Amino acid sequence: MVNITDVEFIKWLKERGYPASTIKTYSSVANTFEGSVKDVTVDKVADFLNIKGSRYYKGVLVRYFQYKGTDIDWEEVEFKLVKRRTYQVPSRDLSFEEVNVLQNALPYPYSMVVQLQFEFGARIREILNIEGDKISESELEDKTPSMKVVLKTKGKKSRTVFTISDGSYDFLKGKLNVKGLIFPRDSFVNLKIANHDEEMVEEREIFLILVLPIA
Repeated sequence: MVNITDVEFIKWLKERGYPASTIKTYSSVANTFEGSVKDVTVDKVADFLNIKGSRYYKGVLVRYFQYKGTDIDWEEVEFKLVKRRTYQVPSRDLSFEEVNVLQNALPYPYSMVVQLQFEFGARIREILNIEGDKISESELEDKTPSMKVVLKTKGKKSRTVFTISDGSYDFLKGKLNVKGLIFPRDSFVNLKIANHDEEMVEEREIFLILVLPIA
């Protein structure tokens, strides 16, 4: 049940330009906090964050306390947080060779998703949400024929990209008259790859997790 505080907090977030998905998360965290902690003290805030085990909650509470005008010593809270060991996967760009390995290992539509992600420098959801009416014929500066695509970004804004390869051009040209998503959700299935090259197994498996659509 939404109370007055929640409504006002949501309004406060909207006024500061937070996207709807973030507002929903922040409101949920604030609700959980209010239902768990009665008197706001350094110890109780630290206990709450330690139980939740996520530093993301701290960032939400910083905003929530800012909205409420609640003063708290965050340095003291940080001192009382349990230090958890975390493993961070090294971040790097895939090489052309690695992208080719992924494409060759995956059937359609996964292989085309890989190509468009790599070519457009796009997030997986941006590719999966491409609709036929967001595609049009265009050309590059050197007059090379190209397909123009308007992507929906994470912040609900639009970003325009252009194909630079024949494969992407031909694929998207064939989707000009498609109504709705060009990658229907039912075209994706769980997939296993046999005969892995052992050196590529980890990257392929990570990618397979990423390309499966999120409901």
